[in-house]
Amino acid sequence: MASIFRKAVWAFVNHPAPEWVKLSGAVGLFVGLAVYSVSKKRSQKMGEGLFDSEKPQALLNETERTLEEERAALEASQQVPATADDAQRS
Repeated sequence: MASIFRKAVWAFVNHPAPEWVKLSGAVGLFVGLAVYSVSKKRSQKMGEGLFDSEKPQALLNETERTLEEERAALEASQQVPATADDAQRS
């Protein structure tokens, strides 16, 4: 691997193109690699578990459980005793 890299650098440095062409090519290469690296990391961060079939189902189950708990709490808070005797018992 190092040998290939060394040969590529030697060919780049000894190429007969003007210096400004080589410099702009090198800058473009490094900027392109930086943009690629950042976009790859960002897409991996955003797509965590995207294709994992278990994670969405676990999230759905947790959401359903939370909704059931909230619904039960809301129903319990809205129950009004039917008579005065029921109010005294509770």
